Amino acid sequence: DTTIALVGDAPSKRLLDALRAKGAIHAMQGQFPEAIEALIRAQGVVEALDLPVDTGVLQNLTGIFIHLGEFDRAIEYAERAEKDQRTQSPTPPNRMGVLQVLSTAHIGAGNFEQGRRWSQEALAFARANGLPTGSVLNNYGYLLRDEGQFTEALAVFEELASTLDPRDAPEVRAVAEKNLGETLMRLERHEEAAPHLQLARELYETTDVRTNRLELYPVLIDNLEALGRHADALAAMREFKALSDETTSTESKTRIGELENTLDLERKNQQLAEAAAANELQRAENAALQARQERARALNLALAASLVAAAAVLLRVGSRGSRLAL
Repeated sequence: DTTIALVGDAPSKRLLDALRAKGAIHAMQGQFPEAIEALIRAQGVVEALDLPVDTGVLQNLTGIFIHLGEFDRAIEYAERAEKDQRTQSPTPPNRMGVLQVLSTAHIGAGNFEQGRRWSQEALAFARANGLPTGSVLNNYGYLLRDEGQFTEALAVFEELASTLDPRDAPEVRAVAEKNLGETLMRLERHEEAAPHLQLARELYETTDVRTNRLELYPVLIDNLEALGRHADALAAMREFKALSDETTSTESKTRIGELENTLDLERKNQQLAEAAAANELQRAENAALQARQERARALNLALAASLVAAAAVLLRVGSRGSRLAL
């Protein structure tokens, strides 16, 4: 905001850069309304300066709306970015970025055919240009599995797993193992699914990603029951319940803390407002008192002047009376 205030509101390259940066910072901080406002303003500056369409701004807006679950708006911005890129010369990573968010937006919206089309195009482009394929493979695998195409989904998840390294983050590897295990389970290949689900369980235990752990347990329990391992399923069920209760308790405490902080902030704001009102009232009273004192001094001066004038008249009358008496 300080930078924007310094460069002014007139369309300029500096204002465009400042708005892009502001949008990115707000997005990273989860302040999405402010991010959207800044990026839309950046679009306006691009148009005012008659510059080529900034597909990076459109891509960022797409990403935000995907995060917010507003897939129709995400598709709108992604399609504009993809169309405009065809008239430009984007770098391979920039082109890949737009293809990736376009496929993700369609998958999120449940558009199977468009999700498949753009996922395949993004994968072909990534492979041709030596770019990472992890995110696209992951989303494409979910799409295929949700559509009941388990064999195809398994091939996609196997390709994704082959791109991972043992040094990758445990939660990333855990997601890949869980996807393999769940897809094998859907194919009723329970024995093959078991080691993948167990490895996902062990990897999650080294992290604190509770949401993902909670998603894993129902799949793990169903697979153990399908294998007739009822004691293991019961043990996993107890772990699931304990984690669920702990997560609920933690979330409740967090929410209570947030509410307390909000109430505390509201109380402080109320106290500040009351103090400001009291100060304003005191200033008003002081001003009124000062005005009264000024009026009183003016009246006193007028009265004194009147008394002097009256005394002078009396003196003059007294003088005349003395002369007449003689």
